[in-house]
Parts: sequence; C-alpha cells; structure tokens
Amino acid sequence: MRFVQVGFILAIASFVTAEVDKYALRELHVLFQKADQNLDRFLDKTELHKFVTRFVKRSPSVYHLPRINKDADEAGMLLADELFQQADKDSDGRLSYRGTLLRKSDAINFGELVEKVLINLVHEISDKSPPFPDVNPFAHDRVKRNTQSTVKPIITEKHGIATIRELPNPLGTIQLTSNL
Repeated sequence: MRFVQVGFILAIASFVTAEVDKYALRELHVLFQKADQNLDRFLDKTELHKFVTRFVKRSPSVYHLPRINKDADEAGMLLADELFQQADKDSDGRLSYRGTLLRKSDAINFGELVEKVLINLVHEISDKSPPFPDVNPFAHDRVKRNTQSTVKPIITEKHGIATIRELPNPLGTIQLTSNL
C-alpha cells in the first residue's frame, strides 16, 4: 500500500516537473503544415483562423499549462492577422507554400513566427515565462536590444564623419625606425 502511494506521488511530481515532449512539439508544428486544407498550396485567412484555433487549444496540453479561455483564441487571431498583413507582401490575401531548396516559403517562415508568438501568448496568459522571450515581431526596429552592452558608439563630428583619433587603429602601435 505504501509503495503505491509513493509511486503515485512520484508520478504526479514527474508530470508537474516534466519537460515538454518533443513529439508533442512536432505535432504542434505539423498543425501548421496541414493548415492548407483546400490543397491550393496557399495559406489564406480562413485557413489561418482554423489553424490558430486548433493551435491555441492544443498548446496548453503540450506545455502542461491550465486550459485557456476564449480570449486567448481571439487574441491569437488578432496577432496572427497582424502578422499575416506584414507577411503578405503583394496584398493578395494569401501566402505561398512554394519554396526552394535554398529558401523556405513565405508561408513556412510566417508559420514559424506565428507558432512562437502563439506559444508565448499562451504562456503569458497562464502567468508563465514565455519560452521565446526574444521573439517580438511588433518591435519597431526588430533588433534585440542588449541593455548590458559595453560597446560605445563612435563620437562623430558635426557632419557625421568620425575623426582620426576616434577610429580604432587596425595595426596597433607602429614604431618608426630611423634606419633610412
């Protein structure tokens, strides 16, 4: 009897502290690859909305988070719509799944970004730290800012041209010899 109780406690502890299953993460990623339901090799807004709904409903169980309410679904749709507008360069309302060996398709690049944004959203709603803190597609400069940087910018003169003493010397110190 005691052995069963200890086993039950260990099973609960391992469930609470368990890491995310890599196969479940893969399953979430496959959800986007299967989002093209009419098989036209394009992702449109209706397919995007169906994907967001399925993804937001499935991700809490993968990350061992509490169930998410309808607000997360609506927030995910708004975020995905905004990202879709940014990714749709020709404004035709769809993204192509056609890529090459050297370049991923627009839809796949968009999907990878949306997945990370939605996972961060689900974590933030559950009051957990997001697993992708560097992903912020709505930042103005889209550059990760490092506040602890020790690099100082070069001070420039009046017209934006650096002076000689401000530029680093690539040769180090040069010693002159008088053997001429």
